[in-house]
Amino acid sequence: LLDRPADFIYALTTDGTVDWATPAVERALGYDVAELDGTNAFETVHPDDREAVFDTFERVVDDPGLEPTVSGRIEHTEGSWQCVRLTFRNCLDDPAIGAVRANVRDGTEREDCLQELDRYRTLVQTAGDAMYALDAEGYIEMVNASHVEWSGYSESELVGTHVSEFLPADAIE
Repeated sequence: LLDRPADFIYALTTDGTVDWATPAVERALGYDVAELDGTNAFETVHPDDREAVFDTFERVVDDPGLEPTVSGRIEHTEGSWQCVRLTFRNCLDDPAIGAVRANVRDGTEREDCLQELDRYRTLVQTAGDAMYALDAEGYIEMVNASHVEWSGYSESELVGTHVSEFLPADAIE
């Protein structure tokens, strides 16, 4: 975790105050470690993500057995937003740590993949040609609106049905 420049760790008190941070936070977000000490880590979380991130953190404070991961955006000192994945772990009872550990990983690549997947879904759903996707056994997993219109069946009637119910046997490979 520490060898990746965009990954860093916060040690947080139960109210989210930064007790300690790895030096990698400077490479990732531009913050000097000393300037973060004593600040609330959630002040740099994007307002649209803050509630979900803080709620996840609070669950870990209340239930030490949890180790959930949540996506969010953290503000870079230059004003941009860095997509991250935060994994919280309650280490309050560990005398060597005595804090909630937040592992922060760069989530940009994941977010880019999700955006690309959304663009692909939109392309397929809005295509003028009838399109469908099958699983390995030949069951329909997805149909687009053109396929629904062409077939005369609803999406719910098609999805989960074996393709042999709609296509002649010689058309199935």
